[in-house]
Amino acid sequence: MQDRHTNLQRYFDEQAVTTRKFVVPYLEQLKPISKGVRVLEIGCGTGGNLVPFLEAGCQVTGVDISVTSIERARALLGPRESLTLIADDIYNRTEADGVFDIIVMRDVIEHIHNQEKFMGSMPRLTDKTGPLKSMTA
Repeated sequence: MQDRHTNLQRYFDEQAVTTRKFVVPYLEQLKPISKGVRVLEIGCGTGGNLVPFLEAGCQVTGVDISVTSIERARALLGPRESLTLIADDIYNRTEADGVFDIIVMRDVIEHIHNQEKFMGSMPRLTDKTGPLKSMTA
């Protein structure tokens, strides 16, 4: 196991840098990452990937099945008006909980059971009126 996997702060910081440097620029080719954009990260872990979206003023929701990970994310990210952290199985989330402009998963899909069902269920959590609607159809 590498140090980055046992050093919580280092891993959190690495996730933030990688998302800021690579994920956000890629997504911005499709949609500006700016204030009010609703972002969901499935399998958010301790929340490092959420940092660049929060810095941009997005409304951010992180969901992770691990209560411990969500508790750590709350400690690392602190309270923020634009942040919601939920300890739950993603299969329990519905459009009644909110829809999102962007859904992010990093190093997560391999941990989700019944991946075919999962991928088929993601359009229910996306805003079908926005610029990314063709990606969810």
